[in-house]
Amino acid sequence: MQTYDYIVVGAGSAGAAVANRLSADPRNKVLLLEAGRASHPWSSIPIGMARLITNPAANWLYSSEPEASTNGRRLPVPRGKLLGGSSSINGMVFVRGQAQDFDTWAQMGNRGWSYTEVLPFFKRMESYAGGGDDGFRGREGPLRVTNPEPRDLLFATIIKAAAQVGIRHNLDYNGASQAGIAMSQATIAGGRRMSTAHCYLDPVRNRQNLHIETQALTEGLVLDGKRCTGVRYSVAGEVREARGGRAVVVSAGAFNSPQLLELSGIGQPERLRNLGIEVRHALPGVGEKPARPLRSAHPLAGRQKRHQLQRSGARPRPGAPGAAVCAVPAGHAGDDGRPHPRVRVLARGPGGTGPDAGLDSDAD
Repeated sequence: MQTYDYIVVGAGSAGAAVANRLSADPRNKVLLLEAGRASHPWSSIPIGMARLITNPAANWLYSSEPEASTNGRRLPVPRGKLLGGSSSINGMVFVRGQAQDFDTWAQMGNRGWSYTEVLPFFKRMESYAGGGDDGFRGREGPLRVTNPEPRDLLFATIIKAAAQVGIRHNLDYNGASQAGIAMSQATIAGGRRMSTAHCYLDPVRNRQNLHIETQALTEGLVLDGKRCTGVRYSVAGEVREARGGRAVVVSAGAFNSPQLLELSGIGQPERLRNLGIEVRHALPGVGEKPARPLRSAHPLAGRQKRHQLQRSGARPRPGAPGAAVCAVPAGHAGDDGRPHPRVRVLARGPGGTGPDAGLDSDAD
């Protein structure tokens, strides 16, 4: 059994960054496990996302359960299955989220999650190429973020029309306010996708204290009582174990992380017993309350629905090629303090290669 100081399960948007930071100290011996492949030829090309959205070689192909609110449809829930995780297959639109949301989480008792407290980390992670206020934007981080100019006549016309009905042109919606209409900032630079695999792992692959293992499916956590001491994983059918002397970091994504906990006996006791899994630690919140924004019948009524998720073949409709680079990220509360619906306007042009090119009209 190999022993490491830290084991990181999942080399996605979070895991790649965690492995980078932990291995920056040469005294730390770090193992990074990824269930998927090292890369995919289409991943680095922005328009290549259309080739990955239903591709099992790079996508777990999850979908939601049919519900009345979706007219009995299963909605595709793409999740990346390669180094970089979903950052290697997603639409590359860069939106931090509403400051009010972070502050609400902090008020609910989640210490450290207020916008003032998370802002330094947002700044540290990015190298923003646009203008904006340095009080909100980072310039020297590993993740390159760009902000395209509305040079296309279609986009310029939409922004002008929005101004005529009182929606201001927001030059930086990841700055002081998200209200308004704006071009979509994107994790695209130099004509390629800025995934966490590219920005966080590629520069440090030569570190002697970092071992990256791909196509390594973590099957369970090794527990000593209620303490996690390592992981059990398989590579090409061979079961292996590794010990984490200081910590095991589970960063396998919003769906696979709770799945791994449950497979390891951590979760709701009744559910685990019904599945024939020995209960090692009763933790009722595992796997509960996943939420994902859905478009409702009313175009301005934002909602969130719970989904029971299963692994199955997702079948999104192929979207028309084009660039969806115009957004109205008005959030829960506007500058006037009143609640506003979240609205996103997608403008597609033929042959575009923007961050949302090829997205299904029902995709988030």
